[in-house]
Amino acid sequence: MNQSAGKSLGYLNPTLYQNIGENVGAFHDITSGSNGFPAETGYDLASGWGSPNTNGLINALLGSGSGGAGISFAPASLSFGKKVVGTTSAAKKVVVTNSGTATLTISSIAVSGDYALATVKATKKVTPCANGSAVAPGATCEIKVTFSPLTEGVLTGDVTFTDNASGSPQQVSLTGTGKD
Repeated sequence: MNQSAGKSLGYLNPTLYQNIGENVGAFHDITSGSNGFPAETGYDLASGWGSPNTNGLINALLGSGSGGAGISFAPASLSFGKKVVGTTSAAKKVVVTNSGTATLTISSIAVSGDYALATVKATKKVTPCANGSAVAPGATCEIKVTFSPLTEGVLTGDVTFTDNASGSPQQVSLTGTGKD
């Protein structure tokens, strides 16, 4: 992280646990599994805040002082559970936030695996993310993702955002299970 930040970040523990829950892109939230305690959305005893998202964590630690565009996702991953092969799940939403100080330009959004982008209807409160989107500092846009398993078993994928933020491309992890 020191190398990515371009300077020594020092002893991080106090900073990590001070208001870290507000930094939605700092960690990939782990929402399933157990170590004797169930994993849940947000902080939990099974996974803490989750696994670090290097770019989001650096943005959270350094703030927006870099002067560029930033990107964060809420949630940082989607889990679709079990779905019958050949059917399509309900769409799940991801809110994309420009956490930087310059306009975020999303040049492409690509989905892999047995997943697809669903239509997001523009309203006064909702702006769909799209290829070529320009997102002002502090503003958001949304995507929706569906899961359509073609085979049985655990199926993973990603939504990949290529943009002008540091660390591009960034990904939202996707997981689901196809069943009979």
